[in-house]
Amino acid sequence: MMARGYHAVSVKDICSHADVAKGSFYHYFPAKWDILKEVINARDDFYQALFYRAMTADISPLGKIRRIFELACEDQQSALESTGKVAGCSIGNLTLELSFADEPARRIFQQLLANYAKIIAQALKEAMDIGEIPRRPAAPIAQAIFAYLQGVILLAKTENKPKMLEQLADGAITIAKGLTESPA
Repeated sequence: MMARGYHAVSVKDICSHADVAKGSFYHYFPAKWDILKEVINARDDFYQALFYRAMTADISPLGKIRRIFELACEDQQSALESTGKVAGCSIGNLTLELSFADEPARRIFQQLLANYAKIIAQALKEAMDIGEIPRRPAAPIAQAIFAYLQGVILLAKTENKPKMLEQLADGAITIAKGLTESPA
């Protein structure tokens, strides 16, 4: 599912890859949707741990936001080394594939993405508390930074270059600080 997408992978493909009989699959998972939920939960656990590592680093709040990009770069570099391709964000990939066609999936993804933005918002509030950035509503800025992160991950996937995440991380800091003058 991570490499080919939800719709392109059949239960037969899953069973073949896992070397289990189709009947065994249905013993544990009544439908393909049920294994998708497990995949989503596992990837969410991974991303929650990634964000936790960034947020507990002994660095400035804006450094924590930058750290998210660095850890995402490491994740994508690992995918590149094991598969030859930058995988992109698995939650983002599935969101793009399923949110239009599957309302329950869209609601799950909506909540997950909102949770990630809340983590970024907490770092922004910390940055505001210490005067690292001006005091403004954190939630919309966090959403913009998370959207920027997803866009950079998409670019890295398209270019097959995980280092783009580190190279473009300062854009998130610019969003956090706010534009003070018109870009050239």
